This record gives sequence, C-alpha cells and structure tokens, in this order.
Amino acid sequence: MNAKRIVLFAVVVLALTAFAPAARAAVAPIESHPYYCYFYNPDGSFNNGLSGFSVFRWTYQNAPTIKRGIEEYWLNNGTHDNRKVDFFYTGPGPNGSSIWEFTIKYGPQCKSTVVSSTARTISFGACTDGHTRFCSW
Repeated sequence: MNAKRIVLFAVVVLALTAFAPAARAAVAPIESHPYYCYFYNPDGSFNNGLSGFSVFRWTYQNAPTIKRGIEEYWLNNGTHDNRKVDFFYTGPGPNGSSIWEFTIKYGPQCKSTVVSSTARTISFGACTDGHTRFCSW
C-alpha cells in the first residue's frame, strides 16, 4: 500500500509541475531606443508637466536582473542631462510586465518601475522624491 501512495504522490507532483506556469524572463527598457516621457510632480517642482525623451545605454548587464548605465534625457525646455542609473529586477508584474527598482545615482529611487511586456512603456512609480514619470514609444 505504501508503494502505491508513493507512486500516486509522484504522479501528482509531476502533473502539477508540468502545468505550472513557466517563470517569465524580465523585460527591460530597450537599449538606445528613444522613449517619449511625461514628468509629473504633485508639488509642482522639478520638471513638473514637462515632456521630453529618454535613452538608456547599458554599461553593465547581469542579464536579466541588473541593468546599469547612462540615461540621456532631453526636456522640451532645452534641458539635457546624462546621468548614471541602475535598474534592479524585483519580479513579474501584471499582464507579462516586469517590476524594477530604478535608481539615479545621487538622486531619487523609484521602487515600483513597471516595464510593459513589450518594453514599449515604462511607468516610474513610488519614487522617493514624490515624482512620477511615464514613458512610451
């Protein structure tokens, strides 16, 4: 009787693992692709209401969970900047998206940055300076 239970248990485990969803690969922003971005700050400070472009260029990748590099951005008010940034993958999001922590060196951190399943949109949320940013292409 014990052998039958062991075999039955093994069959159940195999069946469950066969039908379990596969782990999804992290989806990161597309390197060197311009994203059109809109900035919003509830307090009306830094870049509030401005739009512009961001381009990410990776200098280090521990695929697929860590991306480190330079963000070049241009705002419609003529501001241009290159800043060091890190993306750290924290897990899968809804509808095939990926959730990242985004950090600007010596700047804010956005703990809930969502990259869509196609990498066409990036939504920067839960930022330590209170701002939000939405980018797409």
